[in-house]
Amino acid sequence: MEMKVTKIFHRDIRAENILITLNETAKLANFKLIRSQPGGQAICFPNLNLDQTRYCAPELLEGVLNYKYEQRCGEVYSFGILLWEIAEERIPHQGINGIRDIIDKVCNKKYREPFSENSQMPEKFKQLEIEAVHHDPDFRPKITKIFEVLNNCLKEYSQVTSSSSGPNLRGNSRNNSMQKSRPNRAENIDAYALPDLESFKYMTLADAEKQHKLYNNHDKLVGDVITAYKCFEAYANLGNTGGTANRNQIKAKYYKAYYISKELIEDPTNKDEIVAELF
Repeated sequence: MEMKVTKIFHRDIRAENILITLNETAKLANFKLIRSQPGGQAICFPNLNLDQTRYCAPELLEGVLNYKYEQRCGEVYSFGILLWEIAEERIPHQGINGIRDIIDKVCNKKYREPFSENSQMPEKFKQLEIEAVHHDPDFRPKITKIFEVLNNCLKEYSQVTSSSSGPNLRGNSRNNSMQKSRPNRAENIDAYALPDLESFKYMTLADAEKQHKLYNNHDKLVGDVITAYKCFEAYANLGNTGGTANRNQIKAKYYKAYYISKELIEDPTNKDEIVAELF
């Protein structure tokens, strides 16, 4: 989210550059190709290797001159390919070892890797991946929609797994076999420990930080401080789940305390105690 707001592009999103922490949190790595381009200025790519080509958007593979690199251009397309790889557990364009062959399939033939017939991924997940790798970047979803769909998929999955021990599923051999085939590590994911993005309109932390600084010509506060506070509160509370607070959580706690101390929102009854704890 922060990379989106500040116009910072990773430009090399692929499985090799995604690290998983001990707390099963995905982290981006390898920032050799990262660029900051205000206003979506044109970006010239260096020569891509075979692995990078597998995840590269068609408009970049075609080498369109002066193409403005926006988030839906390369980042969303690469993430869509990554979603397919996670679902299928296969390397995209596996068996093709020529860069020109991949470019021909993706750009000229508009080929996209299909989901297998026995795929158990939710339909909304598969549709999201299809939209993310659309040939025209203008038809690809925004990153906020991607977060929304994936969050909903996780919540629905958690509801299914939590009800799997109920009497309606015990006698259903097909459901039981599907349940057993799912990775055990996913059972430990608590979807409701994630921030409720919808409650604060998918506002990013970077956007939330600006709201209390927005005034009109009459020095009247016009920023959406209420939504911003909900954003800060949601991210600040992530630290209460027992994990190590990351940079976003620390920042959110600071602004939550700041909003309370500056009376930008309605004072809670235990105002001093909350501020002291957060600061």
